[in-house]
Amino acid sequence: PTAQPAGTSLILSSLSNQARIDTIPLDTTLITVWGGINDVFQSPFSTLGGLTDTTVATFYGAYQLMIERIYARIPNAKIIIVNLTSVNTDFTLLNSNGNTVENYRVAVLAVANKYKYRVANMSESGINPLNASVTIPDGVHPSVAGDELIAKIILKSLKDI
Repeated sequence: PTAQPAGTSLILSSLSNQARIDTIPLDTTLITVWGGINDVFQSPFSTLGGLTDTTVATFYGAYQLMIERIYARIPNAKIIIVNLTSVNTDFTLLNSNGNTVENYRVAVLAVANKYKYRVANMSESGINPLNASVTIPDGVHPSVAGDELIAKIILKSLKDI
């Protein structure tokens, strides 16, 4: 196995896992929260839930709990929420509960708005069905061209911090 790169956090299971959050150094000044497609299409987060959920059994509930736990650990850190990128070439991929990536994008935006956090909105990245074969050729992972589009959105969200 390869060593964990310096300055990164080891991923330990679910979104709101306290042990995972506890790996974030207390002197961290900027945190980007970027859930991925695995958080959308793997149990238990295939259940979307709603903004009033407080249970880890739904995406909304687990996402909100994660944000609250990060804030409780490092209240002075700036937090930027990175919205989901689109996957597959027709952007209609459904999970086991019939939800699309767009349903989860809306959820992430709603949670970010609830907590008044800045969003790096990947729906503004320029990745779309017309260029998906170049920007996300395997339907999941961005190519260099896709990474460049994503980087522009993340940099835009960092402006004036």
